[in-house]
Amino acid sequence: MWQFKIVLLIVLVCPSGLFSQDYPPEWKQYVTTGYISDLQHDKNVAGRSETEFKKYLVDIARSNIGKQIQVRITDYATLNKVSVNGKSEVIYTSTTQFSTDLNIKLVETKSYYNSFTKEGYAIAYINKAQATSAYVKEIRLIYGRIDKAIAIANAYVTTGFKTKARTELNNAKEEFSKLEEPLFWLSIYDYPENKLEDLLSERIVLEQELEQKLLELQYGIGVYVQCSADMFGTAYSQLEGDVKEILSSIGANFAVTPNSADWVIAIRSAAEEYNCVNIGSNLAYFSYVHANLTITKNATGQKIYEGEISEKGSHTHNYNQAARDGYKRITKQISDILIKNIK
Repeated sequence: MWQFKIVLLIVLVCPSGLFSQDYPPEWKQYVTTGYISDLQHDKNVAGRSETEFKKYLVDIARSNIGKQIQVRITDYATLNKVSVNGKSEVIYTSTTQFSTDLNIKLVETKSYYNSFTKEGYAIAYINKAQATSAYVKEIRLIYGRIDKAIAIANAYVTTGFKTKARTELNNAKEEFSKLEEPLFWLSIYDYPENKLEDLLSERIVLEQELEQKLLELQYGIGVYVQCSADMFGTAYSQLEGDVKEILSSIGANFAVTPNSADWVIAIRSAAEEYNCVNIGSNLAYFSYVHANLTITKNATGQKIYEGEISEKGSHTHNYNQAARDGYKRITKQISDILIKNIK
């Protein structure tokens, strides 16, 4: 009778339904092929608190997960190429390029402590399906940003903003480097090869499309400049040269005819004698330079800018030198307006 009671007491105190080494049965799923996992079991002979002992076992399990991933990386080092449309495609460049620490966020843990036997149990695991889903989502977001950039660039081209289009595409080009890491980890987490090839094929298509767009824009902005500058009956050719120098600095090329240009810039200017003033024993000459400026976008026929500007120049020699000073000043104004509206 007493013997029966002792056996019954043990059954009631010890947890029931545990599989090998008394691990909770619900942990069985984490040791299947869908997971990377590590199980730990030990007896608390040092008399640690339950919390401390479980943490001790969890830390070992997490560390072993890291070691398993490192082994996978090493094993994969000799198979780091995937064939895409008959071409060998490198999907990562170094086995040490991506730290396993970045994947700690994917590791989940569970622990259990049997206060009757003083034994602790811990498991650390990565759900490979969830991990690959997260990385595929990351790749899709990158592809989406590249697609969006190409669409924005196309819109810029349509409306005549080739410089903005080129900047948008060059920024998008940097997105491709962000694909290396998620593509690498998909291989580590056993993502199906045919699906990986599909993702790589999409990348190749996007790269080709983006490079083609950049090639079309390599010659930058096409500008046609119509410039007339008068200085008291004499042409002042310096103005056109100065304006073209500024446009060249923002990537402009100069079209032979207005119809072949993205932008048509028309400048009509003239100098005007203003006055001469005695300053002590010297004379100061003042001239005004007036200019009419229009900027037309050929793609839409829209006049982006139309206005008149004036600048006063001064010199101690004569009105011509004062007018030259005025032209230098007005060139700065014109340049600022062109850069603001064309870039």
